[in-house]
Amino acid sequence: MKSNSQFDSIAFVTCAVLCRTEGMAEYLKDNAADFSVVSVVSHFSEGIAPSCKYYVEGKLRKDFKLLSFRFPASFGILNQMMDAISICHAFLRLRRKFEIYIGTGQLYTFVGLFLKKMGFFKKVVYYSGDYFESVKLLKALDAIDVRFADAVWNSSQAMIEARKKNNLQGKKNAPSLVFRLGVRMPQAGFYENKYDSNDIAFIGNLQKRHGLDLFLDIFPELIKEFPDLRLNIIGKGSYEKDLKIRIRQLGVDNNVVFHGFVAEEEDLDKIFSKCSLGLALYEKEEGCPTKYADPGKIKDYLAHGLPVIMTDISEIAREVHSYGSGLVIGYSRQELKAALLSFLRNRQLICEFGRNAARLAAEYTWDKILDGVFSQTLAIWAN
Repeated sequence: MKSNSQFDSIAFVTCAVLCRTEGMAEYLKDNAADFSVVSVVSHFSEGIAPSCKYYVEGKLRKDFKLLSFRFPASFGILNQMMDAISICHAFLRLRRKFEIYIGTGQLYTFVGLFLKKMGFFKKVVYYSGDYFESVKLLKALDAIDVRFADAVWNSSQAMIEARKKNNLQGKKNAPSLVFRLGVRMPQAGFYENKYDSNDIAFIGNLQKRHGLDLFLDIFPELIKEFPDLRLNIIGKGSYEKDLKIRIRQLGVDNNVVFHGFVAEEEDLDKIFSKCSLGLALYEKEEGCPTKYADPGKIKDYLAHGLPVIMTDISEIAREVHSYGSGLVIGYSRQELKAALLSFLRNRQLICEFGRNAARLAAEYTWDKILDGVFSQTLAIWAN
């Protein structure tokens, strides 16, 4: 899809750290005559500035920082209000009107709907990556977005079904499509000799429910058999301090590397090139939004040829299992330990599953995903 498509200008608002949509922004930049990306950052993203970039025919014409005053993390609602103000200020400063606005998440879409009323956009797309049943504010914003947006791109069919269950998917609402998260395939590919490594990767937002504690429960036992076993933690989050304390208490400091948030794709590729497995261990707790999501970390592992060890919580678990690109387990120490040992004691199995992982990832390139969802969306609008 090139700039001769049915639209010529797109605005995209995303979170630079949490949303894993760099590949989507690159696609939009290459395929829209006018394109602007507004990148908001989360409260734990030290050193990363929120920004607005504006492109014409793929060439950067404007680049400026957003308003970026941050309150302490405990003042979440104030930070969200600040994000909304920053987004509005960016488009006021651009002084441009766009045909399509794509907002990732409830708040950014809500701001887009407001700006549409002000005449900045013709169409608003709600990219719904998470569905929070137990967070009242986000659930209320979701209901507004689904009602007044021009299209809803959902990360899973389960999300659409959940809204139907809650009477939020009626005829008066925007048309809903399934939009799975895309993946960037590393240019250098991967090398099978890395499967001799005992490095394990975890990438993502560091939260208590993301399963690193489960891994740490069995880590000391595994180190006894594999002294060079190393956990690579890529990302930041509110649970980072607690994780570091527990790692020190367990005495496994020398077997853990905190890489922080890695912004450059080449740096990320280098880390993954030294790893042989990837972890995605979500807890199945009540109201957990991950069961409706399409976790980006899993696509990252697959694209780099890493077999995945994951809990059975999202739709992609079935594909990981059917492709033989990973092991799907329950949230238990015994199952996790058994899965890890089955790989660490059998390098040929890692190699086989790694090839299958890259094959599955190739089904989710951003070009394939976005070509498909735009074609469907434009067809709906045309009717």
